[in-house]
Amino acid sequence: MDRTIIFHQGRSVADGPPHQVLAGDISNFGINHPPLLRLFRDFGLKTMVFDVEKAIEELKAQNILTPFYHHLLRQSSDSFNTLTETTHPVVELENLWFNYDGTPLLCGIDLKLQRGESVALLGRNGAGKTTLIKHLNGLIKPQKGRVRIFGSDTRKKTVSELSRHVSLVWQNPNDQIFRPTVREEVLTGPKIFHSYDPLWCDGLFNRFGLHPFLNRSPFALSEGQKKRVSFAAALSIKPDLIVLDEPTAGQDEPFRRELTSYLHQLREEGQTIIFVTHDLEFAAEHADRWLILSDGKIIADGPPDTVMEQTTAMSKAGLRPTQRFQLIQAMKRFMEGKN
Repeated sequence: MDRTIIFHQGRSVADGPPHQVLAGDISNFGINHPPLLRLFRDFGLKTMVFDVEKAIEELKAQNILTPFYHHLLRQSSDSFNTLTETTHPVVELENLWFNYDGTPLLCGIDLKLQRGESVALLGRNGAGKTTLIKHLNGLIKPQKGRVRIFGSDTRKKTVSELSRHVSLVWQNPNDQIFRPTVREEVLTGPKIFHSYDPLWCDGLFNRFGLHPFLNRSPFALSEGQKKRVSFAAALSIKPDLIVLDEPTAGQDEPFRRELTSYLHQLREEGQTIIFVTHDLEFAAEHADRWLILSDGKIIADGPPDTVMEQTTAMSKAGLRPTQRFQLIQAMKRFMEGKN
């Protein structure tokens, strides 16, 4: 773009070329800097960079490419915990098949999720991602194969029985909300399941900025606010498995930070998280494992950097590596060529 305009509380607060607008502190406006610019700022650099080639040029010019490279590698190694596979996975999919009107949507899926994992489910529209996550709380039953959640066959459990332990947050909150007030929407689940914790629920109201809306209809809120309500409602029962469909879509940076903080807290307490997303920057920062679906099959499975190295799978799924990954690879090539 050649012009950036920032709106805040109903008025324009910045207007000009991207380099000029993004040079300032924009965090108070609910937005964040682009990925490469954030990496430079975190390292104490003020240079405005928006593409990998420019970033390499600047690092070479300042003679700091090698320390910057090792800084990024240290960050990557400290990002996630290493999990040991257990004999009792949270989720087990065995040779899972599902067809709709004769069209195969899932084709022989085998998958295990361990306690405390955070997993990003990636792929093109129509790859089978939503169909897969609907199997996790019994909304869809296997046509062939088996799905076990906490050791229980989903064909032998009702959706309500599974929902005590599995919370699913849809991309469109209008598909999920149904109560007359925000307070009732959030508290319905824990009261049904006799798991109401006033302090926990009040913490959710604070985290997601819902106190001003508790007595209002959730249907009268903005789409972003509705999504916060649906998140709070899903987390209110303290689920063991959290399934999120496009969690960052339509949300500002403060919400992303709050969501990140909450998900990190839940993982430390042993909850398992799987989320569908097209936001690879978010996926790289907050998932220790990526799964790529294509034509109903898992074509890549592993840590983010390992998956991004699989160029054929990434291309087939229409995915482009994050700028951080691209920068690390470009620096590595430069240093290898230099040596």
